[in-house]
Amino acid sequence: MVRFFCRLQVSNLGFVVRRRWVVKMQIWEGILLGLLQGITEFLPVSSSGHLVLMQILLGAEGAEGAVEQAVLHLGTLFAVLIYFWKSLLQILQATLRGLTNPRKAWSEDSHFRLATVIALASLPAGGIGWFFQDSIEALFRDPVLVSAALIGTGLAVLSTRWVGRGEIAEVGVLSGFGIGVAQAVAILPGVSRSGTTIACARWLGVCEEEAGRFSFLLSIPVVAGAGGIKLVGLLTEPDLGALWVPLGLGALVALGSGLLALHLLLGLVRRRQFWIFGPYCLVLGVVGIVGLSFGGG
Repeated sequence: MVRFFCRLQVSNLGFVVRRRWVVKMQIWEGILLGLLQGITEFLPVSSSGHLVLMQILLGAEGAEGAVEQAVLHLGTLFAVLIYFWKSLLQILQATLRGLTNPRKAWSEDSHFRLATVIALASLPAGGIGWFFQDSIEALFRDPVLVSAALIGTGLAVLSTRWVGRGEIAEVGVLSGFGIGVAQAVAILPGVSRSGTTIACARWLGVCEEEAGRFSFLLSIPVVAGAGGIKLVGLLTEPDLGALWVPLGLGALVALGSGLLALHLLLGLVRRRQFWIFGPYCLVLGVVGIVGLSFGGG
């Protein structure tokens, strides 16, 4: 288990983390959380919602599980980097070429346009995460809200069953920003990032394959930024050493299982079967609310 006695102060200039730790975490717990993270991060069922409910069972409720979530999210981040390494290399090369003449690059290079749209689409989630971090942390302490958000995720994912085939092969500025707003909503625990962004892209007419690819490429800046900031504040803690072995193994498990889950999901998106995860989220959300209500939680 992990028990934290903590006080988190957040300012607009950065994060000041002051914590007094009592740390004990079993290896099997880290592996279990890593497996849960790897599967649920990419499937549209909300990794944050599952982790919050799992942390309640393991005794690390709400914001007390922040360190686990930071490390495990970085594990799945590497899964995205590995899976899309060719696209990322093309985007990087196009960006470097386009720095000398951005206007020409925008008109001639689709990878440069994609890099620009991703940067713009990342602004909503980045801004909300920066300025409202303290409020967001507090939401992780409310499992009823998490369960209600899972129901919302289920409805969004299920709605894609009635979307026709997409015809837009390249995400533009306006549609990209709209998908970025959907990603910002997914900062709330219990709201699936992949679920909301892919559903939004599909409703905006983006073709199946590009909707999945853009969703996960868009996740890279936000996940890297949020996880990096969190870890910078945690690395200075003197009693954190006992967590690195179980969390390190958990991150590796999250990487491996995440690659499998990512491959599975993108295949389902291409076959227009993305909606099948909607009923699961609906049931889980309802069970969570009913169980917490009768359990006094």
